[in-house]
Amino acid sequence: MTDPGRDRTTGRFLKGCKGGPGAPQGTRRQVLSTAFYEAVTPKDVKAIVTSLIFAAKKGDGKAAQLILDRFVAKMPPGMDLSDENLEKLDGIVHLDFKD
Repeated sequence: MTDPGRDRTTGRFLKGCKGGPGAPQGTRRQVLSTAFYEAVTPKDVKAIVTSLIFAAKKGDGKAAQLILDRFVAKMPPGMDLSDENLEKLDGIVHLDFKD
């Protein structure tokens, strides 16, 4: 059975064909996302970020990577957190850590 709105060779929708109706209202992801935002307070987020920063300062490389990826800039593939690379990064983004 062939779909008149699709290309026979690639299966892609043809130009001008809208495709499907999309995801139904109230999808599982939307429900979970709403529950998360209702359960987590700004105080919780601050505590989590503070503990991540503390772990990074203690030498936890995964915590440092997460902080840098999310709040500073995504590290280029293959770049590690050596002092030399941190100096290069400091030249791009001023790193001013509070103790």
